[in-house]
Amino acid sequence: MVENTMATLIITIVVLVVIFLLLREVMCWYYKINDIKSLLEQIVLKLNALSSYKVGNDIETDTRMKPMEVKVETSSDKTEGMIPCKSCGEMRKPGGMCPNCGSWQT
Repeated sequence: MVENTMATLIITIVVLVVIFLLLREVMCWYYKINDIKSLLEQIVLKLNALSSYKVGNDIETDTRMKPMEVKVETSSDKTEGMIPCKSCGEMRKPGGMCPNCGSWQT
């Protein structure tokens, strides 16, 4: 009797593993996981090729490379048009509720 239950258990486990593998393959096909994986691998290969591409010795003379323009906000830009809250003293926009203390002032 123990041999029957052991054989039944082993067969059940094997059948469940086979069903799992088949369902996994169907799910990967349905959600295009295999296609997505191959596209991501192609992207990685192209990015690796781009990262190993050397632009040149002098970046300034290369017309393809342009320096980034960065606008730095000064503290006066942030506080322009702001007034101090009567309750907490934090700078806030005029009218409405103070975001710091929640007091309602006009």
